[in-house]
Amino acid sequence: MQFIFLALGLLALATGFAVWHGGRGTKGEFSYLLVLGTKVDGESPGKMLRDRIDAAYAYLSVHPDVTAIVSGYRSGTGRISEAECMRRELIKLGIVQERIWVEDQASSTKENLQFAMELIEKRVGERPGVLGVLSSEHHLCRAGLLAKRQGIQTVRIPAKTAKLSVLIPNFLREIPLIWYYIIFA
Repeated sequence: MQFIFLALGLLALATGFAVWHGGRGTKGEFSYLLVLGTKVDGESPGKMLRDRIDAAYAYLSVHPDVTAIVSGYRSGTGRISEAECMRRELIKLGIVQERIWVEDQASSTKENLQFAMELIEKRVGERPGVLGVLSSEHHLCRAGLLAKRQGIQTVRIPAKTAKLSVLIPNFLREIPLIWYYIIFA
């Protein structure tokens, strides 16, 4: 019995390391940056969404040739979609609206990736070889695994979570989610 607990503990530790390592991001060139949505409060971004918007703004400000694809549906707490919230906030920060494409139907990371690639293909006639993906650092490992399964090569850009009280529970939540994905997805 102790062996089982030890093995599960080591597995959780190794998975936690993979989540942490994946959250460091990767480097590379790309033309399209997929910004993954999360909770909207009414018409305002929740804490994690604010972190993602700020990271997207920082990246887009330095890379003026990159087009953002903001992705996310309207969840229970929002009066507008996650995508629309991000679009509005990025425009307020000074990103011109022509650089922001809206995908507001995706309700999961898998759909964010799939629908973003379909949107790019519809608008420009072909899929990009590499897609930039921006999300909270604790989410990037799983997003990368989902992209790889869909045959999408990614450059992962972390949005640093400003509040430790938000980061820790979400980081810990990713460990079983990674294993759920590996076993069932």
